[in-house]
Amino acid sequence: MGVKPGPINAMVITKPVANRTTQGGVRSGLYRGMVGLLPDPCMFRVEEAYAEFNLEDKQLVTTMNMSPDKPLIESAFGLVQEGSVLSYQQPVLTSRYITLHDAPSTPPLPLEGHHLAPSKCMFVCTGEELLHLQSLNTPLDMAKKIEEATREQSSCPDWHQLHRSRVTASRFREISHVRGLGSAESLAERIIRGSRQTAEMRRVLKWSRR
Repeated sequence: MGVKPGPINAMVITKPVANRTTQGGVRSGLYRGMVGLLPDPCMFRVEEAYAEFNLEDKQLVTTMNMSPDKPLIESAFGLVQEGSVLSYQQPVLTSRYITLHDAPSTPPLPLEGHHLAPSKCMFVCTGEELLHLQSLNTPLDMAKKIEEATREQSSCPDWHQLHRSRVTASRFREISHVRGLGSAESLAERIIRGSRQTAEMRRVLKWSRR
């Protein structure tokens, strides 16, 4: 069994089918693609098979420099000859799954018997700075009380009025990317005007109060 080449009498080029997409790559309508493993290496001797043909009558495969002496490498379509078009245009597909190297498990923290060395940074606060730092200190029990007391603050109209003009985390990115005085003024107007409460927002608020 083998492939016996012969001269081509005619060639017909058809247009691609409308509304038809392929998985990826370029598909030729002139030649039928090979599906499966590569044939026996003796079939790669295409130059010998087409030696008696004229240059204009030879198949395109004769210009691909295929030889049974070249090693096979992996590609997206399986094993192909090294240096072929598929070997560098369709490499092996990279997996989306990240394979972590075998590493020891994370030790429990803090490490037993390990102490941090004293800091070399010496900074003496003034009386005003010390009071400011002490005012920022919030104990855990006080933080829990504040969280419990402000759970339903979004239902109060006064809270929305005070919250509207503040620079919150959701607005910080927009403010940091402002370019020009005109865009800054328009952003300030949008922040002060506030956003209209949609039906979806009211539904979420109603569900969270239950």
